[in-house]
Amino acid sequence: MKVKDIAAAIEKIAPLQLAQGWDNVGLLIGRPQQEVKNILLTIDVTKAVVAEAKRLRTDLIVSYHPVIWEGLKKITPDGPTGVVYELIRRGIAVFSIHTALDAVIGGVNDGLAEIIGIADGKPIGDYVDAGLGDSYKLVVFVPMDAVAKVSGAVFAAGAGKVGNYSHCGFQA
Repeated sequence: MKVKDIAAAIEKIAPLQLAQGWDNVGLLIGRPQQEVKNILLTIDVTKAVVAEAKRLRTDLIVSYHPVIWEGLKKITPDGPTGVVYELIRRGIAVFSIHTALDAVIGGVNDGLAEIIGIADGKPIGDYVDAGLGDSYKLVVFVPMDAVAKVSGAVFAAGAGKVGNYSHCGFQA
């Protein structure tokens, strides 16, 4: 079986288009045409996981968290990119599913909701990918008896909105 065939099977369970826009899912390392005989499942791709993959002669690692989160400037055997370097060197492909598996019906979010007793849970929206534009931190010092009045005015002016939430703030 090829990496692309396994990827297609995984995507039937957890379609990648369900992932958050900031996430990095799918085939992150490797070739779609690569033959696969051994698969290793993991949450995170660490040095220990790569060592186990080498020992087991793994061709493909399916991970929950992406092994690559953001753009890499260099890939070297030492430092933070050492895991990526070793995976490429060994020809071990990596397919990550993260927030696609969270969001799919019956996925991680539904499982967690069930564990804590939420029945008929509904998504509340994606506050991360809500087109926030520029964000600013506002720090104001006021007497204690003016906090509610000043907070109300700041929120009325449009501050404190995060995705589908309003009146977000912190007081100390």
